[in-house]
Amino acid sequence: MNALIRARLLVSDTDAAGGTAIRLAHEALLNHWPRAQAAIDAGREFLATRARVQTDTQRWLAEDRNTDLLLPLGKRLAEAEELLLERRNEVDHQTIEYVEASASAQRQAQAAIAARDETLRTQSLFLAGLA
Repeated sequence: MNALIRARLLVSDTDAAGGTAIRLAHEALLNHWPRAQAAIDAGREFLATRARVQTDTQRWLAEDRNTDLLLPLGKRLAEAEELLLERRNEVDHQTIEYVEASASAQRQAQAAIAARDETLRTQSLFLAGLA
């Protein structure tokens, strides 16, 4: 941190409470510093994903937790699960419940499909043996 202050990329000030406050020396750094830009992009993506999932959560809650409104298997569910993995402490408990219910429902659906496929495979082998 001191190296960044000496390089005049960051500025150190004393705040009203007597503590140290660190800030960027100039906003242009946000556009020309790849690491800062990556952090901003990641934050923007997090906020957009969280907002989408929270909107879905509110609809699910308004519809009395209708299972038809759970997240489908695919990109939307994967993004929501990643949200919980990476930044769970920044997501409200109702949204966590919604994402977990969605993931659980999809795991159950996949297990049912796998069981059905196994039954069909076994039946096919049995019928082939009778022929």
